[in-house]
Amino acid sequence: TLFPASEAKRSKAVSFEEPASHGTLTTPSKTPSSDSSFSLVSPSSSPPGATTEDVTEKVMTLLSRQKIDPAVLQSVQELLLVSARKTKGISKGRDSARAALKGKDKKISQLQEKIRDLENQAAYNHKRMTNMKAQLIRLYEEN
Repeated sequence: TLFPASEAKRSKAVSFEEPASHGTLTTPSKTPSSDSSFSLVSPSSSPPGATTEDVTEKVMTLLSRQKIDPAVLQSVQELLLVSARKTKGISKGRDSARAALKGKDKKISQLQEKIRDLENQAAYNHKRMTNMKAQLIRLYEEN
């Protein structure tokens, strides 16, 4: 016979390499917005525009009305400023982590879409091959 009955499984190789142009996708995205994954992350507790330096200034204004040694006032101000810098750094780190997570989520959705496309293409190719084989068998049987 032209085609043996045993259907040996062929191994399939899939590449997850990015195409040279990162800005274009072959099909539109069908995945839901990745912003929904951020609903569990609580927003910053401070209002927008409020800085921890404002707290330092307020505390120093309150303490300046008291009879406190200037060296102690200076020490308190330095501690408050160091704390403000640490808080600002933590905030920037959190924002950076959120941005990185959003980028990873986007990459994951792109790869999932690519997998779906490749699986659909493989199924389509398998169907075409089956139809071609059937046509060849019919032609062979007719002659």
